[in-house]
Amino acid sequence: MSQIVTRENISELESVPFSMVSNTVSAASLMMNAVSNMTNTAIRELFTGSVNMKYTTLSNLNDKMELRSPNSLRSDFLHTCTANLNVLSVESLTPLTKQKAAVMQSILQTEYLVQDKNAVQEKLHQVINADAKTMKKSVENLMNEIQLQHSSVFSHQLQNIVEKASAEAGFKNVTVRIKNAVPIITALNENGQGIVSEIRTNNKTKVIDLVSETTDFYEGECNQAMNDFGEALKKYGVKFTNANRKWTGGTCWLPSAQQVQNETRQKKANKELDRIRQLNKQTKIKN
Repeated sequence: MSQIVTRENISELESVPFSMVSNTVSAASLMMNAVSNMTNTAIRELFTGSVNMKYTTLSNLNDKMELRSPNSLRSDFLHTCTANLNVLSVESLTPLTKQKAAVMQSILQTEYLVQDKNAVQEKLHQVINADAKTMKKSVENLMNEIQLQHSSVFSHQLQNIVEKASAEAGFKNVTVRIKNAVPIITALNENGQGIVSEIRTNNKTKVIDLVSETTDFYEGECNQAMNDFGEALKKYGVKFTNANRKWTGGTCWLPSAQQVQNETRQKKANKELDRIRQLNKQTKIKN
């Protein structure tokens, strides 16, 4: 028997060890560095004086942190940017300066993590130096870069959690491969039974789904295996909008799970064939 569970819209990883993201930097800290070197006095003064802004850097995090999904942060950024523009509407600044200040302040208030700081800094400076004609495109390029990098960080941490949760659910033989940019985590026990999980990212909306399917279980066993896996994910603070469970019978639905199932059954068949050959060989020797 087989069942497949789609955990839709993974929104947050609650307990990510700080050590797991030590090779990242917050986009907020890169923004503050850029602001400190700005020649635009009006914007710089907004960030150092009249406007009270809060931002997160990795230096003030504890041993564990909450890592929010790129889709959640994208929504937060849009709402925050609109709110900041409203606040800045009373300031005696040009429309372009207000736009730049709103974008910068919104990045400070949104918990993005990135890995390639040079790529982000380059696009930050493009926004800082943009004129009215290039401003919109510069912001799009900056946020696309930040979103892409944060998505990579989030997906990688989710992959680590899925590996650990699979092992804790009893499937300790864990392998990972990437196919068409989709991480596929295969976790099997000593009997060749297991769970195959795919981390899927919608390139347009940045919504991340975790799709998991059991392989080679007898009737009823797959339900306990998937429940144990779900409890392990919960332990690591994986939050999602909805879980959609389907029973697929004796044949796996995911192509990746079908491949694992076929390979496992072929190995078992080969092992049984070798056993029979060995028995026949021993019988001939006796005769």
